[in-house]
Amino acid sequence: MTVAIRSESNIWVAPAHDLPQARQVTFSSINGVYGWSGIDWTPEGRIVFTAGIDRSRALHSMDADGSNIRQLTSPGFFDIKPTVTSDGHYIVFQSNRSGSNEVWRVSNDGRDLRQLTTGGGNTDPHSTPDGKWVVFVSTRDGRSLVWRVPIEGGEPVRVTDKDSSEPRVSHDGKLIACGYRADDKSPLQLAIVAMEDGKPVKLFDVPPSATFNQGIRWIPDDKAVCYRDWANGIWRQEINGGPPQRLRGLPEEKIYSFGWSPDGKSFAFTRGRAIRDAVLIKNPN
Repeated sequence: MTVAIRSESNIWVAPAHDLPQARQVTFSSINGVYGWSGIDWTPEGRIVFTAGIDRSRALHSMDADGSNIRQLTSPGFFDIKPTVTSDGHYIVFQSNRSGSNEVWRVSNDGRDLRQLTTGGGNTDPHSTPDGKWVVFVSTRDGRSLVWRVPIEGGEPVRVTDKDSSEPRVSHDGKLIACGYRADDKSPLQLAIVAMEDGKPVKLFDVPPSATFNQGIRWIPDDKAVCYRDWANGIWRQEINGGPPQRLRGLPEEKIYSFGWSPDGKSFAFTRGRAIRDAVLIKNPN
């Protein structure tokens, strides 16, 4: 006996001021998993997203209405968690195409593919607003810290000295929102740390059902940070304080990747499901 798992997901787009008006813009088949492993916006209003191809993940782009889909990276690897630079020229992403998880960069037309990190265990990239750096998580010796590396490649620089995850740079480039643990016994918190020295500026407790996995996003005016719930919607944490609140207007179900367009007018998110069935395999001999 075993369990067979099939997944499906699709991307929806809504006016940022009226989330209940979301409409589905992709229609992938089982295991197509559009947007399951990441989505982001280009300055021109296109959406960069992941899609499943032959048990792998590749980067694609499309117009916001789901038209003009274009494949950007080759299949056969797990290219996930894409983020677009502010000028739209590059897409940085996490991939195992070198044999271990590393941070990569590719031009918006799928050319000039370049590996930015080495050594393995390098994940969760996000570019700074000036387009000069990529922040990422590097896991070494049981510790996960935020580092940054030049967009053109070079020597990485450590940012945080405490366990951190899923870094996301604010629109002004001064702050990083990330998952954070002060020590091994501390609970997971949402941290706002300074880009300059990696020190926490603010720390927020999060609900037990919260997850930061591919899900920390600054709202367009940087006044709040949003992150995913394991089962139902998205939480919103105001930077000025107060308890987190559910982002209203989304379906009452698990949301995967999400994010606002650069002009703040549109909101894209991924809805999906995993289908699990018990399977009996018989030995013919």
